[in-house]
Amino acid sequence: METKSNELNLDIIWGQSWVQTKKHFLPIFLMNIIIYMCSKVLGGIFYSTAELTMILQKYAYSDAIDMLIEELEPVIVAMLPMVALGSLIGWLAATYFKVALNRLLLDGVKELRLSISERIKGAWNGYLSFLGITLLNSIIIGIGYACCILPGIFLTVRLMFVPIIAANKPELTLSEVFGESWKLSHGHFWTLLGYGIVGILINITGLICCCVGILFTYVITQFMRVNIYYILVTTDNEEKEIPYGEAYDHD
Repeated sequence: METKSNELNLDIIWGQSWVQTKKHFLPIFLMNIIIYMCSKVLGGIFYSTAELTMILQKYAYSDAIDMLIEELEPVIVAMLPMVALGSLIGWLAATYFKVALNRLLLDGVKELRLSISERIKGAWNGYLSFLGITLLNSIIIGIGYACCILPGIFLTVRLMFVPIIAANKPELTLSEVFGESWKLSHGHFWTLLGYGIVGILINITGLICCCVGILFTYVITQFMRVNIYYILVTTDNEEKEIPYGEAYDHD
């Protein structure tokens, strides 16, 4: 089977992603902030509590510290169920907003109007299937890395489109979502791996720029991933909705 790697042109993908980021930065940035607040702030309470306990035990060199640990331990144990529940709620909420984010990104690639409110309201459609599919996807990739790094990298690349497909095609079954990602990435493994490395380098560059640049570069790499997906989909269907290479000016 002849591959179509030549159609994944870095200049075109970068140019499109750059323009899309400048045009749609605010709604995508706000959605990322919402997801971060849900997944990290609530979950961070759990980790902070655990870290506090570990620190106190590490530096328990005096009777005062020992007494403090004894006093705090019942409180921490009593808080754990509530903290765990908060973490679970945060994860469920973050996953819900990820549905909206993936749909917004594809809207931007298709040059459609981006509406955060409409996408958030409509995220209920397909939310449960997205939740189950992305959870299974993470478990499969995690098992790959647990077995050996190379299988983990391979599965990460081959299944990189699963969240996009699950969010934007809620009518598909679990096997169909995984099958489509596997089919789209077939024959493009090294190209997609290269783009993944480029994305990491772009975000590292943004982080080096006083840590503020990553706010912009992270959105660029998100658009890059969705642009790659859309190119492969339209090429596979031979129905390109966007005349790539002409749809955007390369600023």
